[in-house]
Parts: sequence; C-alpha cells; structure tokens
Amino acid sequence: MTPGGEVPLPSGEAHHALRVLRIKAGETVGLFDGRGTEAWGAFTPVDRRAALVRVEGVRRHEAPSVRVLLAPAWPHRDKAVEEIIRRGTELGVAGFHFWRAERSQRPTGGLDRWERCVVDSCKQCGRPAFPDVNAWDSLSALLDGVPGRVVAADLEETPSEVVVLGPAGPDLLLVVGPEGDFTEGERALLTEKGAARVSLGAQVLRLEVAAVTLATLALNGAGLLGTQFMAKRDA
Repeated sequence: MTPGGEVPLPSGEAHHALRVLRIKAGETVGLFDGRGTEAWGAFTPVDRRAALVRVEGVRRHEAPSVRVLLAPAWPHRDKAVEEIIRRGTELGVAGFHFWRAERSQRPTGGLDRWERCVVDSCKQCGRPAFPDVNAWDSLSALLDGVPGRVVAADLEETPSEVVVLGPAGPDLLLVVGPEGDFTEGERALLTEKGAARVSLGAQVLRLEVAAVTLATLALNGAGLLGTQFMAKRDA
C-alpha cells in the first residue's frame, strides 16, 4: 500500500462495503494489512460487486517493546474461545497459544474460524496488526515451543504475589489453567521452567475471565494500556 496506489478489495469486503455499509464513491475509508500498516483513501466502486480504494496516506505502527502472549488451556466451550480472542485482540495481546491440559475434555483444533474472529476484532477496534493463533497438544509442548518469560495464574497462590515488569525485554507468556486449575504434574513443569506463579484474587474466575484479567494486568504493567494503575504501599 503506497500513496497514489490502488488497492482492490477482496470480494467479501467489497460486498460488505457496497451492500451492507452502502459506502458512497469518494468517501474516505481505512485499510490495514494485518502486519502493522494502515492506510486510508477514497472508496471507488468498480461495478455492482467490486470496489477498490485509491490510497491517499499510509502509516506504519511500530511493534510494542514487550510482546504479551496469552496461553489459556483449551476451553470446553466455543463461546469462551471467542471471548478470549476478541477481548485479547482488543486489548493488544500479541498472540494466542491454546494448549490441551490434562483436564481438558476435547483436543485443540478448528483454528481457521478463530483467525476470522481475529480479523473481525481488529476491524472493530482499529488494530492494524493481527495476533497469531496457535494450538499445542500439551503444556510441555507449549513451554518448549514458545520462548519468553512465563507467568502462570494459579489458584493456589496468595494475592500478595508481585511480578516486576521492565519497559522492554523478552516475550511474556501468560499461562492460564483449565477449569479445575493445573494438575500437580503441570505445576511441577511450570516450576521447572522457572514460571512466576501469580494470583488473580480470592474469587474463582471462569477460564475466559481469568485469561482476559491476566492479560489486562500484564499489558498495564508493561505500560501498554495507557495510564498505569499502581497501589500505594505504606512505608
């Protein structure tokens, strides 16, 4: 995408613009490539089914200094998967790594539909870069396959746990256990990998709520959500 160039819209996007949104010729519309570049320009119908955009400006968004990766156990319900992906994408999660826990009742799979969910969420919130969506057969495979500092939400931890995040550094991998939490074997594996285990409070949260909460705390702590909230402690 370059200023002065023309970008043909995919058939589905052209149909949505022409028949659903009913965008008029000459109206300014936005584009993004899913890799951090956005553009804007004049909407130009070609015929009843096709359209293009005459690009007027382009902006490149830099990647954040810390990539926050969210790794929840594969939920039992599709609705929970959708909720995690939609809310995580809106917040700025850089990637989703679902994994099959020992207590999971179904295998991971069906990633194509969730990639479409990512695209729809990016369009809704104006995010120009797509987060990745991946699936792993076990916690061991996840931890071996995704490098970075590991933080795990654990029901057995106390609310006083503090994790210090610097302004830059390696990827931050946020691991959330399944309904019923981690098994002892999974906890041992997290300890072996040097994971920081943290609490999300005294309440028992649904998997999707725990995942989005942990992502929000990490993104805010890394300075990626605007104003940072910090508790003042007595000396």
